[in-house]
Amino acid sequence: MNLSRYINNLKEYRKKSLEALKKQWNPKKELFEKVDKNGNYKEFKGDTIVFSLNKEDIEKVYTIQKKLYSEIPDLLAKPLSKKYFHLTLHDLCNTSTTNNIKNCMEYNKKIIPEIFKTLPKRKIIKMSSIGLYNGGSAIGIMFAPVDATVEILFNIRNVFDKLIKLERLFIPHVTLGYYLPRDYTEIERKEIISTLENMKVDIDISLELSRLTYQIFHTMDLYESVYKNE
Repeated sequence: MNLSRYINNLKEYRKKSLEALKKQWNPKKELFEKVDKNGNYKEFKGDTIVFSLNKEDIEKVYTIQKKLYSEIPDLLAKPLSKKYFHLTLHDLCNTSTTNNIKNCMEYNKKIIPEIFKTLPKRKIIKMSSIGLYNGGSAIGIMFAPVDATVEILFNIRNVFDKLIKLERLFIPHVTLGYYLPRDYTEIERKEIISTLENMKVDIDISLELSRLTYQIFHTMDLYESVYKNE
């Protein structure tokens, strides 16, 4: 993998995500499945492979989240609980990837412990923030790898591609909060864009392979750890 090209692709993706928001309000369909009109998180089940964050990095992200919500508090759903902050490595079963979430998850529960046994345990991948970005249904901090150790992430991600193939660009990010499932005016969109473009985000985090976890989610703010890469 060409590291500089990958980082440039991430920056270009972030730029286009902001340009799309400038043109029109066109959220992902899943937003309406995940959030109610009052900004509460609805039942939305599935499973995923994530890196849970260490305590120090949780606090770094939490500081950014508080700043974000102080800027546009009325334009977002309720803040996500900091205890569930994570960086997703690979989505698995959800409404976008399968028509039978229950069966999909049951299969994963059986096979993932065996997969985890084959994975490296002790490496740490350093990530540096690019900035806030518009994820279509939510706002998150986008991260980029600082060196070639990111190859480890792609190798592991490819393993889970054997369960559910994901063709899209891998966007390392930590979600801070979701939009509301309603139309946003042009003025409101400009306020969001201004915040995303101008709010300073300058943090580094460490992805520890020992914290790689298979999780089940019940809502976007309720995650259950099932199996850890220990």
